[in-house]
Amino acid sequence: MEKDYNDLWLNPKKPYSIAHRGASTYYLENTLESFLFANTLGADFWEVDIQITKDNQLIVFHDSCLPTGENIVNLYFSEVRNKLPLNSAPLFEDVLNLAIKLNTGIYLDIKAKSAGENLLNILNKYNYPKIIIGSFNVQLIKDLKAIGHSFPSSILIPPGFDPFKFGESAEIIHLCWENIKEPEKLLDNEFFAKCKQKNKKIVLWHEENPNRMKKLRNLPLLGICSNQPELVNPMFKKNSNWPVKVVCHRGLNRYAPENSIASTLLAFGCGFSHVEIDVRETKDKELVVLHDKTLNRTSNTSGEIYKVNFSSLKSIDLGKKYNSSFTNQPLPLLKQILEIAALYDSCLYIEIKNAEVKQVMRLVDSYQFFEKCLFWSEDKTIMKDIINSNFKINYMLRRQDFDKLTDITDNYNPQVIEYTIKDDLNELQTVKEKRIETMIAYMGVNEKIFKKIIKLRVDYVNIDQPIFFSKLYKQEFEL
Repeated sequence: MEKDYNDLWLNPKKPYSIAHRGASTYYLENTLESFLFANTLGADFWEVDIQITKDNQLIVFHDSCLPTGENIVNLYFSEVRNKLPLNSAPLFEDVLNLAIKLNTGIYLDIKAKSAGENLLNILNKYNYPKIIIGSFNVQLIKDLKAIGHSFPSSILIPPGFDPFKFGESAEIIHLCWENIKEPEKLLDNEFFAKCKQKNKKIVLWHEENPNRMKKLRNLPLLGICSNQPELVNPMFKKNSNWPVKVVCHRGLNRYAPENSIASTLLAFGCGFSHVEIDVRETKDKELVVLHDKTLNRTSNTSGEIYKVNFSSLKSIDLGKKYNSSFTNQPLPLLKQILEIAALYDSCLYIEIKNAEVKQVMRLVDSYQFFEKCLFWSEDKTIMKDIINSNFKINYMLRRQDFDKLTDITDNYNPQVIEYTIKDDLNELQTVKEKRIETMIAYMGVNEKIFKKIIKLRVDYVNIDQPIFFSKLYKQEFEL
């Protein structure tokens, strides 16, 4: 069969985001929910593992065996589904139908040698062009080509093998080098010159390090796999006409449990500069990230946080309470969120709910992270301690807490003054003239209000819907 796929989609202007088993950092891998969420995060392709059951059903599952040790090829589809968590091992045809509906590409990793012909029959039935057929099994790729199909082929290259020899029978070389130290250093000019000479496209390993990703996304690649597909091509990019700092309220809380590791990763991975978090302390003075004084609303347990020791909170899960297929999410410590922010070279807006200010400041100082933090508390006593802190910190004050603007500017030295849409926004210019940064806090989703905020050109927006905001922001600067 002659190749009839469109060469244009094999020459993207920037590397494709290939969601490795879907958005597998956040949802159970290789599930419809994981693939659907990857689409929300801007994935161009889904990497999909193919196994085959005893009754010749093609399923999407990575391992050849179940956790019980039983081989999938020896089990009927119904048996496989009964032995796995709900939503696991969907039929490939269901995943393909979802991809067609969303116009998303499928990057196949065929695990079962005997699945090839059945797979081609399904692909030919749907005639969907955005398919790449890949496998570690070189002979399988050759056999499928001999049968005849119109899709580009990929060979996955293990560490230690010459990629050009091992992958010579495919158009695409997929480098599975995630466990090599500093694999990006192997992608030099000589390597890409050889790719051009041999007419090979390159797909990279699953990458989750944001610093390495910054380098990789600028290379001449077909795609990059990631368990966090938002990292490949972040959806929010500041425009020089208004380089606004976007504060994600409790992280990306519409897409992951609020104040969780996942919601923090998502916010920074999508390109937003700040995450707002709430800090409390446990009975044994551990600093944790939690909005409410109780665990009831957001976790799988109950009780007031200040009455329990952190050691008794190890089994807490914020994920399943949010969505049954979400990955396990422990109650995060403040130091874990600081580590994530430091890794992403991003910023935190820390609201101290109920914790000793000196302890919070000492922890932040141990990470040398004051320049990247903004502090505030609704509790007047805590706010007073923040203002009077011996550490050199940045803090915010809310306009609504004072009768007049001069009550703030004459008596305090905040780095930021926060306004709401209901405040007197004519004051914003005065605040800017005093070299104090301005922030608008808005937790709604009204498009007209967002467009009004965009026109104000404040320094910060503190919002609950950053992805919706980012679409309007992008529209503003594309005109």
